[in-house]
This record gives sequence, C-alpha cells and structure tokens, in this order.
Amino acid sequence: MPILSVVYDLTDYTAVMAVCIVLTVVLAGIIVAMAVLNYVRSGARQSETPAGGDEADEEDEGETAASVTPAVDRSLLPAFFDTLCEGMSAESREKFATLITSGETQKLRYRTPLTSYETEKDFLKDTFLSFSVLGGELPTDAAETLFSKYVGMLKSAAAITRINNKMVRFYFARRTKEADALDKCVKLCKKDIALNFNKFDAPGRKIPSLKRLILIYTAQKKYAEALNLCDEAISREVLERKDEGYEDRKARLLGKKRREDEKAAEKAAREAARAEAREEAKRRRAAARAAAREEEKKRRAQEREAQKVNGGESDNGGAV
Repeated sequence: MPILSVVYDLTDYTAVMAVCIVLTVVLAGIIVAMAVLNYVRSGARQSETPAGGDEADEEDEGETAASVTPAVDRSLLPAFFDTLCEGMSAESREKFATLITSGETQKLRYRTPLTSYETEKDFLKDTFLSFSVLGGELPTDAAETLFSKYVGMLKSAAAITRINNKMVRFYFARRTKEADALDKCVKLCKKDIALNFNKFDAPGRKIPSLKRLILIYTAQKKYAEALNLCDEAISREVLERKDEGYEDRKARLLGKKRREDEKAAEKAAREAARAEAREEAKRRRAAARAAAREEEKKRRAQEREAQKVNGGESDNGGAV
C-alpha cells in the first residue's frame, strides 16, 4: 500500500506540471500574437502618413486656415465694386468686400443681393446708412475713399453735412489710435461749420460739427477758440439741444477758463517767487565772494606793510 500511494502522488504531480506547461505555452502564444498584431498596425499607420512629415502637417494647417478665411466671392459684389474702390489699398479693398459679404449683412442697410445695385450712388447711400456698423471695422483709407466719392456726387448741402458728420464721428472715434485722426476731425468740423453758416438760415438749427469742435477745443484747454465758437453760435441763434442755445455752455466755459487762469496765475506767481529767490541767492553769494576778495586784499596789504616794517628795522639794526 505505501508503494501504491507514492505512485499515485507522483502521477498527480506529473499531471499538474503538464497542465502548467500547457498554460504557459498558450499564454506565450497569445503574447506573441498581440505583439505581431501591434507591429502590423503601426506599420499600416506609418504607410498612411504623407511624405514630407512636418511639411505635410504645415500644408494641412494652411489648408485649414484657408478654409476658415476664404477669399471673397467676387460674384457677390456689385459690378462697379473695383472701380468704386480705386484709391484704397488692396488690403482695405478686401476688408471692405469681406465686411459687406459676411454673414452679418442683416445688420447693414444694403439691399440683397448686392449685385442688384445699378449705380454707385445708391450703393454709397446705403453704405453710409450702415456706417455706424461698418465704421468700427472699416480701414481709414477705405472710409476716406468712399466719403470723398459720395460727397462729390451729392448736390444738397443738407445731405453733405449729414455725411460730413458721419465722417467726423469716424475720425473722432479713432483719435487715440491714429496720430492724425483728431487733426482730420477738426479740419472737417471747420469745413462743415462753414457750410452750415453759408448755406442755411441758422436760427433754431443744430450744427453737430460745431458742438464737436467746441468739445475738442475744451478738452485741449483752448478756451479762447471754444468761446469764439460759442459767441458765433449765440449770435446766429444756433441750438445746442432742444430749445437751448450755447449760452449755458459759454458760461461753463468762462468758469473753466477763469479757474484755469487762476491756476496759471498761481503757478506763474510761484515760479516768479522761486526765480526771485534764486536771484537773491545768487546776489548773496556774489556779495559774499566780493567781501571775501576784499578781505583777502586787505590781509595781503597788511602782510606787505608788515614785511616793509620788518625789513626797515633790519636795515637800521645793521647800520648801528
């Protein structure tokens, strides 16, 4: 019996070992198969990668960018568009075309389609009706080109002054971004004021460009020029707002001018006092230097006299 039990034990051990070996072989086969599959897949991905590596990626990015900002479809524009835009830079012309053909045209006052416009004048009329929307994005040279052409087509002084004031607001809005915008604004204000004074009976009329120029001069502390415009407006009975002339604004300007004059006078007085103190200090230093020089002269003179006296005594002692 002991011999048989030992045989049975050995048989069980051998069976277990056989099962373990089989499982190990199967697991190794699975691992190898997975490795081969991954290798095949990675090779397939590499074969699908375009030649050129990074350059191909850059081309793809360029194609994506191009798809995001496509060129303007020229068929959507009026037939006279290029002629109308003569005088603009190529970039400004493209920007204008993009603005009027974008998906936000419902905010503008254009007819649709844009190709339905037969004349430049009608197109420009709607352009300036849309100027409050376009103005913020429109390049300056584009706005100036459109303004110049449209004003040249207008015969009515009322229509011209209306377009002038749209351009005045355009320049004023860009005064902190473009160095010459405020100068252009002032120049156009003056031109429009002259037009109003020459073409219209001023009493009871508002002149926006006049008020704008007064505000500009006030901000620049050019009170004399602002007050002159107020006086002109008062004498012509121009209104600043409903039923109100420029008397109140003139009074406020006089108050500001008086305060500025007082500040200027105080500053001038302080400067004068400092200048006088500096001059007094200079005089004192000069007097002190002069006194010191005089003392030095006296001291040297006394030394010379003493030397003479001492020299005479020596001579007398030698003679004795």
